[in-house]
Amino acid sequence: MVEGLFLEETAEDLARCMLSGGRLRPGVELVHEGLPILRLEEKGERGSWTVRNLTEDSWYGLLDRCGSTPLPPYIRRLRQADAMDLDSEQDRARYQTVWARASGSVAAPTASLHLDDALLAELEHTGVELGKLTLHVGQGTFLPVEAEVVEEHPMHAERFTVDGALETQIANTRARGGRIFAAGTTVCRALEAWALGHCDSTDLMILPGFEFRVVDGLLTNFHTPQSTLLALVAGLAQNQGAVAGLGFVKEVYADAVKERYRFFSYGDASLWLPGS
Repeated sequence: MVEGLFLEETAEDLARCMLSGGRLRPGVELVHEGLPILRLEEKGERGSWTVRNLTEDSWYGLLDRCGSTPLPPYIRRLRQADAMDLDSEQDRARYQTVWARASGSVAAPTASLHLDDALLAELEHTGVELGKLTLHVGQGTFLPVEAEVVEEHPMHAERFTVDGALETQIANTRARGGRIFAAGTTVCRALEAWALGHCDSTDLMILPGFEFRVVDGLLTNFHTPQSTLLALVAGLAQNQGAVAGLGFVKEVYADAVKERYRFFSYGDASLWLPGS
């Protein structure tokens, strides 16, 4: 059996996918329910492949028909019967950001899993103004830092769109002295990249010492060590007045570990507020 993760469409009948299996080679056809659906064309980096669609479906039609919800590997079923149900309606409902509209993200921006329609309505009722951007989380977002020096870690680009409506919202919020909070590190990175003039995509790495131009506060999960996401949080903490940004973050995380907070997608949330 070959398991794949769809990354992006590159042409009408070509796409990039991450595929498992050590004996894969160009020309191999993958079969679903007895019929060929994909042909391997060219191997890329880190297990990625260019594949050709052999069906009459569009790429997203093929995924809907043959695919399943790409849950992270650390999510386990409680019962063996559940393990056979790889694409339950509950998975599709729960592992989906509440404001998702456009297809294209490799994974859910997990900070948004803390929000639902009722909570968003309550926030708006209290006077919080909601702004939205289009963000396609890339496959490199959650990769651990393996370089000796974090600055040498190769960041993968992610696609995003900040439209005129959001640009106006940001300008008006700043004009009246309001604060801007990002729901997630990837949203934070997209906003800061946009402020630096990046258009459509960015491979920006945010580390302690980074000068934030848009984001004042951050709602995010607890992130694992040796990740660029944790480095971003440390950078924001330093920007907010904690001189030793990484040291302050380590103190917070030590307390989280002591109190047995949960990490990863369905874990606990943290809210990083601007200093006084």
